[in-house]
Amino acid sequence: MTQLAIIVVLYRSRAELGPLWDCLRAQSCQDWRLIALDNSPEDGGGDFLAARGDARVEVVRNAENLGFARAVNQGLRRALEGGIPRSLLLNPDTEFGPDFLSGLMDAWDQTGAQVIAPRVMYYDDPDRAWYAGGHLEYGWIFANRHDPYLPGSRIVDFASGCCLGITAPVLQRVGLLDESFFVYWEDTDFCLRLKAAGVPIQYVEQPMLLHHSGASTDGGERSPVGEVLYFGNYAVLLRKHFPLVHALQMLLRTFLKERSRPGLRPGSGGRIGRALLRGFLRRRRPLPTV
Repeated sequence: MTQLAIIVVLYRSRAELGPLWDCLRAQSCQDWRLIALDNSPEDGGGDFLAARGDARVEVVRNAENLGFARAVNQGLRRALEGGIPRSLLLNPDTEFGPDFLSGLMDAWDQTGAQVIAPRVMYYDDPDRAWYAGGHLEYGWIFANRHDPYLPGSRIVDFASGCCLGITAPVLQRVGLLDESFFVYWEDTDFCLRLKAAGVPIQYVEQPMLLHHSGASTDGGERSPVGEVLYFGNYAVLLRKHFPLVHALQMLLRTFLKERSRPGLRPGSGGRIGRALLRGFLRRRRPLPTV
């Protein structure tokens, strides 16, 4: 039985799939199944993978862009239906050495971890970490010494959804990604739910390289589209996980900080403010079940 499902969401990703495929084909661990969720079939990314002629590759072609969370959930359900015990969420704009997967699998076995994440380095600067574990903190304006959520207190350690390994029992216990998040912050939301369920994240010294240009998706979080998605979904996260007064304080703090940021594009302040407000008021989807 296949031990690892690699779940990749495609959105205008055709240019990145050649290097990714070369990395997968070169792995010393070949016990994997690639599940590619194609949110932009017109781009040809799904056609490229299907044309590799490898029986381990499954391409799911979506008629529209479902967003990251919904597409990932398609892949996770297929992995669970196939009885695959481990799933690895992986961005298409990544590259890694031939022992990357075997190192992850060994670390998984040695630690007994249920959720695992590697070090993520910049492709054009491999000695510089893009991500090696992060944390979410409170840090609003009006907290006082009697407040149990003090400014700067760490709320959760989180791993990036660009490379996150999850076991089947965790998905059965915690559930899938929250589809209220189109893209951005769904990984942090998932990690907050992991913490609530008492499931730790195991970080391992197994590096991978991330191109992280953002050009293939929405132009990055600082593009006009990216600002709307990034800050709108951040507001969804605040409203979902924090007491109302604290969430409002964090919302205000974020807006004031962004509005005064050096180099802000014309119109960005208003766009960010509207995105925060709309996200805060957005009706959330029910959490999808396995």
